[in-house]
This record gives sequence, C-alpha cells and structure tokens, in this order.
Amino acid sequence: MEVLPPLVEQVQEPLCFWNGDTNPANFLSDGHRLTGFVDFAHASWHDPHYGLARFTVYQWVQLDRPLLFQRYRECHRLSERDFALRSAVHCLWMLQTSVPGEPVDDAYRGRILAQLDADLRLLNT
Repeated sequence: MEVLPPLVEQVQEPLCFWNGDTNPANFLSDGHRLTGFVDFAHASWHDPHYGLARFTVYQWVQLDRPLLFQRYRECHRLSERDFALRSAVHCLWMLQTSVPGEPVDDAYRGRILAQLDADLRLLNT
C-alpha cells in the first residue's frame, strides 16, 4: 500500500468524464457506427487511462489483452509502469470493495492478487 500513494500523486493527467463501465455491451451500434451508449450508474470524472487498465483483471474480456494494452500504451505514450499503476489501483479497489464470495469468488480473487503482484513488481523496478 505504501508504494502507490506517492506514484499516484505524480500523475498529472487531466481528468475526463467516464461512464464508469466501459465494456462492449454498453456501446450501441447499427453495425457501421456508434449510435449510443448506456449505463451511467457509476459515472464520474476519472483518469483517462483507468478505464482500460481495469480490463487487466476482468475475466469476461475475450481480447488479446497484451496486444490491446501495448497498442493503447503506444497511442497514448504510456509506459508499462504507467499502465501497471492504474491496474494496481483497480486491483486494490476490487479487493477492498468485495465481500468474500460476492462479487469476487476465491478463484477470481486469486487472479486479482496475481495481477496486483505483477503490477507491484513492475512498479518497484
């Protein structure tokens, strides 16, 4: 826990409005273009890169995550450490806000802890 606060304090990204649940099911399309988006239950002002970094632990995402994250980092000029910081913050949030068994079961909790460990190792280099 003591590793993250000084790193978070160094982040200078301007906040952006975020719906709080960026996932493919919340974007509507006519097959050719974006026609709308739904689910603003957790909308807030956020770090612009946090939304994607949350996907490091979501098991339902069936994408090539390493390639997606690499391309995103390249497009936004983020280092692996920049991305790991946001992922670690999300891992801690998931662990803190969940009650054992709901919504994070033991196997999922183990994957979150493994991701947090990988993020912290990268942040400590």
